[in-house]
Amino acid sequence: MKPILLASSIMALFLVGCSSTTSSQKAQTLVAATLYTMPVSPVIGTTLSGQKIKLGGFSGLVFNQEKDGNIYFQTVTDRGPNGELQGIDRPFLLPDFSPTVVVLKATPQNKELSVAAEIKLKKKDGSPLTGLPNTRLEENPIDVFGLYYSVDPQGLDIEGITADGEGGWWFAEEYAPSLVHFNVEGKMIRRLTPGQELPRQYNERKTNRGFEAIAKSDNKLYGFLQSPLPKETSKDGDFSRIVEVDLETMKTSAEYFYLFAKGNDK
Repeated sequence: MKPILLASSIMALFLVGCSSTTSSQKAQTLVAATLYTMPVSPVIGTTLSGQKIKLGGFSGLVFNQEKDGNIYFQTVTDRGPNGELQGIDRPFLLPDFSPTVVVLKATPQNKELSVAAEIKLKKKDGSPLTGLPNTRLEENPIDVFGLYYSVDPQGLDIEGITADGEGGWWFAEEYAPSLVHFNVEGKMIRRLTPGQELPRQYNERKTNRGFEAIAKSDNKLYGFLQSPLPKETSKDGDFSRIVEVDLETMKTSAEYFYLFAKGNDK
């Protein structure tokens, strides 16, 4: 595991205690508390009102490799640029935006980040993935003028990334909520959902409070709900659920509970 902290600015990154592990060596610290900046951010699209949107809004980060004196990370964008919720209406500035895995190159010599590669994610049929809501019941996608966009039952609101060990990725996302597997080419392989591979009660998660993080250890996958399920409390405070999935059977093998300090709910 390469511990890192993504700064609040989407164009800056703190690499904290970043380490590398080989089969014969323990993790060694390479970079500590160093600020890396991205001088140039690519434009990803233009809104209907003519605003140019730059690359950013990253939701997760994982160490990739060291090569030629550089350190590479894989990050994933969120569902795409969007505005504040207005009732149940959510403005989507670039509705055709495809959530993307972005490979970032950190160059220690000049403390700069650059984009080394981009892998746009695709649905199972190979068509572009979108970040649009699955239904209109909780978030209704609109344009900047208030007109409706179509929903997408396969759209993903990605919040966490982890490597699958085979060149691809597992993502945690908030809509279903679900845990989703993509291959090295960025094509969806499977989507684990409540009532199928995951506990049915996860369907009850609060709006925009689905899976916020993900981790993989050997043949186990872990999905972390951002907040407690409605009406789930204990005498000591609220708790959130962590699901464990056995990747050999693709079934839930355990659940764990994270207790929040009183007054906190995410």
